[in-house]
Amino acid sequence: MLVLGRDDMARLAIQCSCGQIMGEIIDAQQSQRCVCFCQDCQSYAQLLGYHTELRPGGGTEILQITPAQLRIYCGRDQLTCAKLSEKGIYRWYAHCCQTPIANTISATIPFVGVNSACYHIDGENEEEIGPCAGMYKGKMRDRRRSKARFILVFLLD
Repeated sequence: MLVLGRDDMARLAIQCSCGQIMGEIIDAQQSQRCVCFCQDCQSYAQLLGYHTELRPGGGTEILQITPAQLRIYCGRDQLTCAKLSEKGIYRWYAHCCQTPIANTISATIPFVGVNSACYHIDGENEEEIGPCAGMYKGKMRDRRRSKARFILVFLLD
């Protein structure tokens, strides 16, 4: 759900599928919406059981924002971070229900890719957010053959 706040910034609610993690994206109209078809995103979705949520061809919809735009109000203790390879990106998900939440690159690069599994864009708010502006790593892959090496990095306290 998209709501205009007191400061006229569009706010997009986010939450995990069981509702233990809740937050919002602030100034959501300043985000960049895209679909990623990389093998890492496909393996990650399959690992967490979200492979049925992928777009046709195996794409994961991501809303690209800055860290300052993301707010987590409850359930921080359920956020878990994983990497699929030593050089891979940090993938944050809900420990409670395995919902993918966001991706980050490093502490020095101000980027957060929020996974569409935790937000909903429909006719009411799509005009404000806008359509998908890009597709990345267009090589499609058969996700049934995808195998991921999963390295648990840490569980936030």
